[in-house]
Amino acid sequence: MPDWREEIARQLASLKLPPERELEIVEEVAQHLEDRYRELLAGGTTKAEAHRLALEEISEEKLLAKGLEKVEQQVRQEPIVPGGAGGGNFLASLWQDIRYGLRMLRKNPGFTVVAVVTLALGIGANTAIFTLINAVMLKSLPVANPHELYRVGNDDNCCVIGGFQGNWGIYSYSLYQQFRDHTPEFSQMAAFQGGLGDLSVRRGGASHLAEAYVGQFVSGNYFTLFGVSASAGRLIAPTDDRPGAPPVAVMSYRAWQEHFGFDPSVIGATFIINTMPFTVAGIAPPGFFGDTLRPDPPDFWLPLSAEPTLNGEHSLLNHADQHWLYVMGRLKPGAQPASVQSELTAELQHWQSAQPDLTDRNRSEIGEQHIVLAPGGRGVARLEADSVLDFRLLMAISGLVLLIACANIANLMLARGAARRTETAIRTALGAPRRRLIRQMLTESILLGVLGGAAGLIVAWSGAQAILQITFRGAQYVPISTHPSLPVLSFAPYRHGFRRGARLGGLALRSCRGAAGRRALHA
Repeated sequence: MPDWREEIARQLASLKLPPERELEIVEEVAQHLEDRYRELLAGGTTKAEAHRLALEEISEEKLLAKGLEKVEQQVRQEPIVPGGAGGGNFLASLWQDIRYGLRMLRKNPGFTVVAVVTLALGIGANTAIFTLINAVMLKSLPVANPHELYRVGNDDNCCVIGGFQGNWGIYSYSLYQQFRDHTPEFSQMAAFQGGLGDLSVRRGGASHLAEAYVGQFVSGNYFTLFGVSASAGRLIAPTDDRPGAPPVAVMSYRAWQEHFGFDPSVIGATFIINTMPFTVAGIAPPGFFGDTLRPDPPDFWLPLSAEPTLNGEHSLLNHADQHWLYVMGRLKPGAQPASVQSELTAELQHWQSAQPDLTDRNRSEIGEQHIVLAPGGRGVARLEADSVLDFRLLMAISGLVLLIACANIANLMLARGAARRTETAIRTALGAPRRRLIRQMLTESILLGVLGGAAGLIVAWSGAQAILQITFRGAQYVPISTHPSLPVLSFAPYRHGFRRGARLGGLALRSCRGAAGRRALHA
């Protein structure tokens, strides 16, 4: 391959450029001539002829004898420097701009590293927070048609409450039956334990000691309500939630994976749960963590009918004055939430009026008891309610970090643009039109933004993991993925990378053009 540098340096000697600027232009024009040489060879030209034709583009006659004005007019149709116009298609010239932009970033490693790290910190902090907000406050449960789900109540009244509540959110089994049997606007209505219980579990016939797991009592139509299917075996059915039914349990996919290594013999096997034998009917689907996003979700789901067997004298199932169940339903098409809410409130007050042993004070308070029907697509939003203030604080802090990063990058780009005024002026003198200079600056800035965005995603993943570990210290598992999802990937690179790259390009252009650039040209 011919070495063009010596010839280019000879042709540029009379311009008396600073050594570092001359070196940059030599590199740029050499790359152009190499591309032209390869193009001629690909077209069937001999090596000698291709070498001659390529050199003609920077001949002394063109560059000096005809004067800069004539050269400027000529190169508008036939470019001789990167950033020129004409010649070749748009994609070829764009690829040339990208390569040149990467070379410039590589030649200034200090600036590139500082800019990329600054962008990564600003983008990463915001993306980490957005990842968690998307999972906690925006993402629906991994169930069928979550928009049809409504929670009966909107308060987080956990976990066992006696007496009146005012704004109701948790119910006794008797009150759940009242709603289920007298609210036809719901195609399905299920109840589930407001809190979680500790279980002592070992496999039947195993010699090792029992291990600690987390369990939840649910109604027989719990999984039917959510429209999920078993990963293996079957899920709890209404026939399992009846007095005298054989005790069964459903194991979570994560417990099956981590504790039993996907052993298929688990399905149908007997497990001793709190000294009572249960048959594992099946495995819940992967990604299903239940009705509530929370740390350490259930490992086992058990039918409500098994609650008296396990809790004995502490059982809550048959105590109408003990409220410990959340209720959620799926509204039928056409049902109006506002009218259903009024109906539920009327049913609540009617049920309360029929309870024995009510005091005069209780009776006077019945008219104040009411129910709010709330969207249930995100489940019981306990984690959202507990963390909303923390997330707002983190968003404010990350926003300040982003503003500081933007200010620092703007200053860096202005300083870099000022240092490149002479280079820009020389390109203009050699015939590079304004639109190509603008495109070149924008290309470099967008490349910088993309690199910062990519590094920011790494920071975001690490930051989200760190926030989860700090927030839920001691939790063994939190069902929140710290990997940026598609909405997050759309949010981070576009908003913080491409858009910021375009803005940074504008800053660079403003620092390079105008009277200062013209003074650099004449100097």
